[in-house]
Amino acid sequence: MFDLIVGIKGVGIQTALFIIVFTNGFTLFPIFRKFESYAGIAPFPYQSEVSIKGKSQVHCFANKKFKSLLNSTAPIAIRCNPEM
Repeated sequence: MFDLIVGIKGVGIQTALFIIVFTNGFTLFPIFRKFESYAGIAPFPYQSEVSIKGKSQVHCFANKKFKSLLNSTAPIAIRCNPEM
């Protein structure tokens, strides 16, 4: 699993270890939407009963470190791999 994650250009050793440890080998989240929410990459609209006000926000329980790691590796992975 580690070799597969590190094989993605832009993902280093620390990022791969962090992902494996915090997702318990990808078994902690059976649904990808829960993983998105935990990682802080799923925006939640700020809304009231009447209207939607303001920008979308990340949930306060999201793992901010996880989000920063994914946001730092994503541009490199997109640039190096056209499929992404």
